[in-house]
Amino acid sequence: MLTCKSCGRKGKYNVGIMLIHPNAEKITENIQTTGYFRCKHCNNARNWEFPQEFFMRAIASLLAKSIDMGSSSDNICEFGKNQLYDGSSHTFISDGEEHLLSQLEQDPLNSFIWNRLGNLYEKGGRPELAASAFEHSLALDFFK
Repeated sequence: MLTCKSCGRKGKYNVGIMLIHPNAEKITENIQTTGYFRCKHCNNARNWEFPQEFFMRAIASLLAKSIDMGSSSDNICEFGKNQLYDGSSHTFISDGEEHLLSQLEQDPLNSFIWNRLGNLYEKGGRPELAASAFEHSLALDFFK
């Protein structure tokens, strides 16, 4: 259960896999999520309050993996860093979305960035948005 700091309402959201950068000093400030989610009430995408259980589950998952020597099927948390094609890194997939959309404002006919946006949606668990972005990318390439 996450709480939206914008509207104060709680809800269940699929955050995807939690990624923790291996060189992070504080786990609580260096977790990235791979799921695409927005507040069901106000559509906010980045202003979240995570419960302590969120961080405890991440740590427990990593500890279980280290004890199991990596054979655990628990895919909740991994060491790593989520990056876009240009090397930028964002806490939430929706932050990456905003980054790509701002690039598309500057160059709306860039089929490569539309394709990257499709990849972002696909990896974030939003196939309907991915399909739309991929179709737009293909249409732009077709008419060039």
